[in-house]
Parts: sequence; C-alpha cells; structure tokens
Amino acid sequence: MTDQLSLLDPAARSTDPPTSHAAAAAVAPHAPAQRMIVLDAIVALDDRFGQGATAYEAQLWLEEHRSEFRWQQNVVSKRITDLVRLGLVTDSAVTRPGSSAVRLTVWFPTGASPP
Repeated sequence: MTDQLSLLDPAARSTDPPTSHAAAAAVAPHAPAQRMIVLDAIVALDDRFGQGATAYEAQLWLEEHRSEFRWQQNVVSKRITDLVRLGLVTDSAVTRPGSSAVRLTVWFPTGASPP
C-alpha cells in the first residue's frame, strides 16, 4: 500500500505554472493524513445516516468535527479521488444536491451497502 500511496502524492503537471508546483509541494506532507480524516468523515456520516456522503456533506462534517484545518470542498474532493484509487471509497452511482444545487456523487466506504 505504501507504493500506492506514493503514487497519490499531490503533483502538478509539467505544463502547470510554478505556483501549481509550489502548491503541490506544500500539500504533499498533509495529503496522507487528510485522506484518512476524509475517510473518517464518510464513514461517520454513513454510520449515522446510512446514505454515504457527498464531498459537500463531508466538508460540513469536517468543519464541525475536525476544525484544525480549513476544509474546502475542492480539498475534500481531491482526497476522495485518492480514496477511490486506493479502493477505500466507492461511487454509489447516486447523486444529491450540493451547496449550489449542483448534483454531487454520493460516496460510500468500500464494503458498505448503498440503500
């Protein structure tokens, strides 16, 4: 799994500007912990409501329960993408409205059953 995790280190494309490379380098040390915290949010929401979680719902949970970091939806979404690649979260093929009424994917912890 360590090899898998290293493949998920935040990275910028070679064509990206220097600011993107600096941002990727700044995020890299925090990404592994962020992945596990986002997974905790999805598990907690699924345990409580049995309906998985969208990135927006996970963000709201994190803002309330894990306020040591300013959780933005784009950060949560990036970490969910990592969790999918690691096989820890699955796409339910269901969507729900997010903060701007745009429909968002509902994610479930791997092994949990969508209703």
